[in-house]
Amino acid sequence: KMSQFKCRDIWSITSGYEEFHDLGSLAVGKFAGKDVLIVGSYQGYLRLYTPNEGGFTPDHVILETQLGLPVLQVEVGKILVEENEEQIVVLHPRKLAVYQLISSEDGMDNSLKLQVEFNLPRTSYNMIVAVMGLLDKATIGVQSMDGQLSLYSFNGVLFTSFIPDVLLPGPLTHLQFMDIIVTVNSTGRMDAFRYRTLAAGGTTSAVSAAVDKGKKLQPDWTVELGELITHLSYIAPENDAGFLMAVGERSLYCIRENGTPVFMHKLDSPPACIHPYGISTPDDGGSTYLVRYIVSLHNGTLLIFNGNQLVWSAKSTYSAVTLRTVNLQTLRGCIVTLDELGHLSCSYLGTDPSLFSALQPPSVAREADYQERDAEMKQLQKVIKEHQKATGEVKEVRSAAISVAIEVSSDEPTADSSQESEEKVHSVRLGVQLKNNTTQLFSDVQAAVLADPSLTFQPSTLHFTELGTTPPFPSHVTVTCNEGYIPTTTEATMVVSYVDNNGVPGIEEEKFIFPLKLFCSATQPSKAATHKLTIDTNKAAVNLVSLFHDVQSDDRDAPSNALGFQLHSGEVVTMLASKTSERYRLQSDHLEAIVLFAEELVIRLAKHFHGREPKLQATFSGDLPMSSFFEYLDNHFKIWDEYRQLNEVLERHAQQFRAIQKRLLMRFKDKTPTSLIHLDTLLDGTHHQLCALGEQCEKLKIEMVAVGNRLAAVTVLINWLLKLKLKLSDKEYTILRGVLSSCDVEQMLGEGWEERTEVAVIHMLRTVLGKSTKDQSIVGQAISRVEDTQGLKKHIALFCDRLLK
Repeated sequence: KMSQFKCRDIWSITSGYEEFHDLGSLAVGKFAGKDVLIVGSYQGYLRLYTPNEGGFTPDHVILETQLGLPVLQVEVGKILVEENEEQIVVLHPRKLAVYQLISSEDGMDNSLKLQVEFNLPRTSYNMIVAVMGLLDKATIGVQSMDGQLSLYSFNGVLFTSFIPDVLLPGPLTHLQFMDIIVTVNSTGRMDAFRYRTLAAGGTTSAVSAAVDKGKKLQPDWTVELGELITHLSYIAPENDAGFLMAVGERSLYCIRENGTPVFMHKLDSPPACIHPYGISTPDDGGSTYLVRYIVSLHNGTLLIFNGNQLVWSAKSTYSAVTLRTVNLQTLRGCIVTLDELGHLSCSYLGTDPSLFSALQPPSVAREADYQERDAEMKQLQKVIKEHQKATGEVKEVRSAAISVAIEVSSDEPTADSSQESEEKVHSVRLGVQLKNNTTQLFSDVQAAVLADPSLTFQPSTLHFTELGTTPPFPSHVTVTCNEGYIPTTTEATMVVSYVDNNGVPGIEEEKFIFPLKLFCSATQPSKAATHKLTIDTNKAAVNLVSLFHDVQSDDRDAPSNALGFQLHSGEVVTMLASKTSERYRLQSDHLEAIVLFAEELVIRLAKHFHGREPKLQATFSGDLPMSSFFEYLDNHFKIWDEYRQLNEVLERHAQQFRAIQKRLLMRFKDKTPTSLIHLDTLLDGTHHQLCALGEQCEKLKIEMVAVGNRLAAVTVLINWLLKLKLKLSDKEYTILRGVLSSCDVEQMLGEGWEERTEVAVIHMLRTVLGKSTKDQSIVGQAISRVEDTQGLKKHIALFCDRLLK
């Protein structure tokens, strides 16, 4: 469900650029009487902020430092015996460090002083900081990737112990009242271990500890949750047992400190994290304790619960991966959110309504005036009829919120370039200028080009954080034509996506044309060719040199009725204009190379004769090159079937590899050493087989891309010839391209092109192209694996025959 209210941000900042954060990247500490936000990133930066109600100012950043190692988690606690203030604990993959914040008298100069650090013998996963056992200072518990739990104090390692039945490490927390450490394994079972149990079954050496050493630990209590748990959080009333909150894939769990479940709540969207912020006691009017907590969903919604009852829902600006609460100068209980990309904000639950809501109740309830509505309907129908008479069709008229200006220009050679001028045509440069046509401030504006697969773009996407009324500076995109691809069209579309002030996404599109010289160069015409196509028109043949002046050179001795084009991949296409009739011929030894120039010829002829009566009509009266098309289809299916079979073999070997790994792991964990019975040799041999099969798959994938591109080009040509032959409208041509699709020919996963095409063709033969109403059927055709191409070729040939009849 979508919230009708939004959180009111009173302080926000982006912590770093192109940095990533996770569940343990945020902590709140109290230094010099102020709440301080501590943010660590995977890129190794540690930043400290003191937020305020007046919005962000540079002096709110009290410290920013590069630690040189990825920061997995940050926590605060009183670790040092002689210090009264809290210290900052930072967990790196192979290091644990404790820092003290040192401030000058005026508070303007701050620094971190390293108090103690420990080199970790195993790669760490997460940690907890809490007062455990009989110690009066906080202890640090670090869990490694293989399930080892190591407890550290300021003086060094207290003990290490292995948590049983750990395949993958899970979340970790400490229950203060009963001195219990709780974790959840990969099977969804929650295990609770008392501190004294861990200490009695552990060893004091973190380096020499092995999986099979020490006593086998028995949990104090267990709870079977049955799903993966991603976050644990604990809260307790004063001098009483507390509550443990667990976040699952779609559920929330509340468990008492003794392992008794309190409630479970199902959510409509997957949760990201949880933060309990208070407990309602019996003095508040209830008969028992109720936990008050905030849940952040992956869709950016914050849910406020009192027990298992939802009391408020609000939409956050970003999807938070971790939550905290902080007290500002005059605002207590401010919600702190941090998302994956570092957007840090302090907000409160105001009543600012979101205009983009799934349910919008009417603002004023009034009785309907049916006479007034009838009059309005008649007036609208009159306007529609007048518009239909003038234009013949009804079109939606909408002013573009963002206009796009595109300029295509050739790349200028660099000073040290040694390339010849013919090679510099391989790339062009796009100048993109966006303009906001409204008074709104658009955010998250992204622009990308949808074009022929033979083109690559650098950068692939233009990103603008904000787009206001002042146009940004023009952006540039370098477009390169790949030599290994056969191009099929010069058309392209610039797609611009944005989000307006109300959070409503929008899209604008702008079509443009790439120059033909980006895809080919001029060459000598060829007299002989394997494939020949003739296009008839109702206009006298024109001078081809003037029609393609942007590609051909101005050579007066060159014939005006013959042109030669060479693609960058080497294919040559010859274009001939008849001197006595109104025909044009395109010929080449490669059928797939003709499609680009055939479409370009008709487009340029239409522009040349624009405004002259009668209107240009281009037709194709020859036979469709179905035999050549089927050769490309057979070649593609052969490689696709070989790739699919090789993938199945690779999957079986991968299953065998995982099974051997599990058996080896069980033997390594066994307390009684036993023989490996050559499992290590079998593992090594399976690994080599996997590598060899992977290399074969990569080679087939490269070959699949090349063959699929040529099949896609021939498919486009067949569709285009059918359009000319049958004089199809644009709507009918779109349907035809949906049946014989040139998209996803190179798809490697799921159904292949042959399976999807066969289903589409059979559907058309049973419905639209059925011989009689009795033969027509609307029963859907299930997608099944194609074992050979004989049936597919038969159906495609029948489909084309019925279209031509």
